[in-house]
Amino acid sequence: MRSFFETTEEDWTHPAGQLHFYLTPREDFAALVHPYEEALEASELVALQPSQALHATAQRLPFFADSPQAERIDEYIAALHAAFCEWDAPAITFTAPIVTEDSVLCPSDNLDIWGRYTSRIRQCLTEVFGPEGTHFGPVPRPHITLAYGIGSGDSTELEKTLRNITAHEGLSTQNTFYSQPLDHLDIVTVHQKISEGTYLFDTLNRVALT
Repeated sequence: MRSFFETTEEDWTHPAGQLHFYLTPREDFAALVHPYEEALEASELVALQPSQALHATAQRLPFFADSPQAERIDEYIAALHAAFCEWDAPAITFTAPIVTEDSVLCPSDNLDIWGRYTSRIRQCLTEVFGPEGTHFGPVPRPHITLAYGIGSGDSTELEKTLRNITAHEGLSTQNTFYSQPLDHLDIVTVHQKISEGTYLFDTLNRVALT
């Protein structure tokens, strides 16, 4: 394990927060990951995300929440409604938590569906904001991060503990842990808390896509 924040791109401390687009899981996701929280809190290698901060990032924007571009969000929402007018909101599935080199997360392998979702989101950004809107690249693989790495060290014991929890719950990292329809897009302002190892956010708009 290494610190997630060693290689983050363009860190920020702006008090208004940076605009992002999130897919936010339902409340039952927090219940699913609850059995893992004690182990993650006990680890010195990771910082547990608050349950209200759980999310899958669909796109990061190069604008802060108090920037002039933020005043065009209503225009962007109109473009989204047009782009998703015949969207059938397919679901993507996530596996049980795994340890990566810099975090603990629930990944999804539904890359084709996710790509169709994010490409429309990015297309609307280009329509409204021009090339600047897609300054940050797409998120290639959907995932919900439970904890970010905050230190370097051997994560073998943490991996073993999480595998045991998954087995105890009668699950497998090869099977579906959680299913989420791509039925909305949350426009949020994100506050990066490097000292705490977390990302917190405030929801500005929820755009229903169905």
